[in-house]
Amino acid sequence: MSKLKIFKDSDTVILTAIFLLGAVARFFALDFGLPNISTRPDEIFVVGTAMRFGTGDLNPHFFIYPTFYMYFLFAIYGAYYVLGLALGIFSSLEDFQFLYFTDPTAFYLLNRIIAATLGTVTIFLVYLVGRKFYSRGVGLLSALLLSLTYLHVRDSHFGVLDVPVTFFIVLAYLFIGKMFLEGRMKDYLGGWRHSGFSSVGEIQRCSAGDAVSLGSSTPKQRKGTYIEGDGF
Repeated sequence: MSKLKIFKDSDTVILTAIFLLGAVARFFALDFGLPNISTRPDEIFVVGTAMRFGTGDLNPHFFIYPTFYMYFLFAIYGAYYVLGLALGIFSSLEDFQFLYFTDPTAFYLLNRIIAATLGTVTIFLVYLVGRKFYSRGVGLLSALLLSLTYLHVRDSHFGVLDVPVTFFIVLAYLFIGKMFLEGRMKDYLGGWRHSGFSSVGEIQRCSAGDAVSLGSSTPKQRKGTYIEGDGF
């Protein structure tokens, strides 16, 4: 067995362990506080707006938060309703509404599952960024640090916009960095697309221009100037 294969196999084991560690930290006690919905007040606005779209009025009437995530959550709730009908959990729309108003635990938990999932996947994206632009060691260390970063772990328990936006920022950074290194059209498109998703998730956190600025500072493969990554 070659040394390269041994290194790659060990990297896979280490990364898997880091990923699982981060997942446990983010999914543990994800239902905290429920059915008390006041434990994270911003969730009330996010979930409530998504549910109100079901009345047929798709205007959120509130634009301090960009609304992409609320529309996405509305689609998730629609899928939950259809699945519930198929499984006999709901027999009518009234049953669905009754559950929301009497015990909204499932609705808030679905929202938190999205945040925890995107937060966990962000660990892998950070690894890819570190490995691509620096080295495998940097990628693994970066993933480990993020997996147990208190603020990211904490916010991955909240069904609000911060962690989903962070996911798209890191994904945009990966594509934009590759765009500067390799200049492929698909990387341009990926960078633009995910920069857009990050900005429509939460304007206060990032805009497409911010993400492009991040990309412009990506280390270029100039021998002797930056540590060259191992690539994909």
